[in-house]
Amino acid sequence: MSPKSKARLTGEKRRELMVAAAVAREALLQLHVTRALKLIELSGNRVSVMRMLSIYARVQELSKSDDETISNRVLALLGNRRKGQNAAPVYVEGEEDNPSVNRSLLGSVRDRMKGRRFHDLRRWVELHTGSTQAAMIEIHVRHALRFVFELNETHAVVDALEIYRELVEVPDNLTDALYIYVLDRLAAEELPKTQKEEMPADPTQVSLFPTERRKTKRAENKRAV
Repeated sequence: MSPKSKARLTGEKRRELMVAAAVAREALLQLHVTRALKLIELSGNRVSVMRMLSIYARVQELSKSDDETISNRVLALLGNRRKGQNAAPVYVEGEEDNPSVNRSLLGSVRDRMKGRRFHDLRRWVELHTGSTQAAMIEIHVRHALRFVFELNETHAVVDALEIYRELVEVPDNLTDALYIYVLDRLAAEELPKTQKEEMPADPTQVSLFPTERRKTKRAENKRAV
């Protein structure tokens, strides 16, 4: 957290925000577990569970600690599901990947799925990745708004979001999107409402004349009759 932001937070407020940040991180972890399970289901029996977890961690740019936490939760859930069933073992050896640094989401997806034999699965992973990122943004926006409201009297929106970003550890690739969508939500609630203008019947057609002029023309025609 920047020194300027720290100085403007009381001890009590800082503790409240740390609790709120912990709630946000837990919501994100639960989302990752659900989405990782979905990706494993999409792979069927064609790719090992550990391989799919590795792919998920890479394309979502998970930290090492988050990767371990999510993998353990996923494996525990799969293990509970398979109790008493004659299912294939969950603990299948996966490939070792060299960690990447500062790669874009697109680059990560391309590198992870390069040369895969299952072209349909490669496309599913790509679509699943985008869908997961969108769900993450939604969670971030919902929890970041709480920070904005809590700090409304002392912090500008951008400063409140900076505190949220650092406490929750928002990935760099989501920072701009978070700021944009938070502003969009605030704009919908706070900007003055303007009177809705009359729209043409066909939204693809733009009227060439104002409504008053059309009415005047019709009135003139009636008088002429």
